[in-house]
Formats: sequence, structure tokens, C-alpha cells
Amino acid sequence: MKLLQVTIATLAFGMGFASAGPVIDKNPLPVDPSCPCFFPGLQVGAFASGYLPRGENEESAAGGGVAFTYFFTENIGLEYSYSVHATDSEMHINALDLIYRLPLGYSCWAPYVMGGGAVFANSFTEGAYRLGGGLEYRLDNCIAVFSDATYNWIQEEPDALHLRLGVRVPF
Repeated sequence: MKLLQVTIATLAFGMGFASAGPVIDKNPLPVDPSCPCFFPGLQVGAFASGYLPRGENEESAAGGGVAFTYFFTENIGLEYSYSVHATDSEMHINALDLIYRLPLGYSCWAPYVMGGGAVFANSFTEGAYRLGGGLEYRLDNCIAVFSDATYNWIQEEPDALHLRLGVRVPF
């Protein structure tokens, strides 16, 4: 009789462990839905660009350049860019822009606006004010693919549109 009681108790005890199921955490940590790639720091970029002046006899040109961007927060950054375009005597653009980007959660897309100043150098050297916007997408390795456009109000020369398409690599 004792053997039967011990066997029943052992089976009941074993069945309790088998039917207990997984342990559920009653206070789980919230999952951050944002893309993990929008962090502060330095980014170095390269881009292809287009220079489209508004004057009647002005020459549009393709070119390219480099950019150094530093984000102080997830949203606010400062970018220096240099580009050169294949006009008659090469149009050089040195620009410094303040960037405000708005990451769209887990999707890794971020539209942004930018504005600042630039120096255009060709057969002339002129200052300019600029304002524009763009869109960037962060890949799994946090490299960004971006496209943007800025409108440039140049002092003495015709205003111009500056288009860019490129990549940014975080460091």
C-alpha cells in the first residue's frame, strides 16, 4: 500500500512540473520601436549632385562631393559639404547647414529639413543662403542612403537648385 501511495505522489508531483508551462513575466520591459541607427555622432558621406541655375544662359552641370555631418542628438546635426560641378570653369560649392531630421520609428526612414549658408566659386566668388529638405533610409548596418535638394539664393548670380544623392557612413 505504501508503494502505491509513493508512486501516486511521485506521478502527481511530476505531472505538476509537466503542466506548469512557461513562466510569464508580469512586468516585461517595453520594447523600443525606434530604428537603432539614429544615434548622435560623426557621419562621413559621398554623393553625386546636380547644379541647376535659374538664369537663361546659365549652364546646368553634374558633379559630386563629400560631406561631414555631426549629429548632436538623434534629431539635430550640423553638416559641412564640398561639391564640384563640371561647368565651363568648375563650380565649387562649400556649404554649412543645420539639419533637423525626424526619424519615423522602426521603419528607419527619416525626412529632414536643412538650411544655412554656402560659398559658390567659379569665375566669381559669391555667398548664398540656402534652404532645403531630404529623405534618408538607414540600412541594417546603419549606413544611410539619402537624397535632398536645396534652393540657393546667391548674392549677385542667378539663384540655383542643388540636388544630391548619396550615402552616409556613421563612425
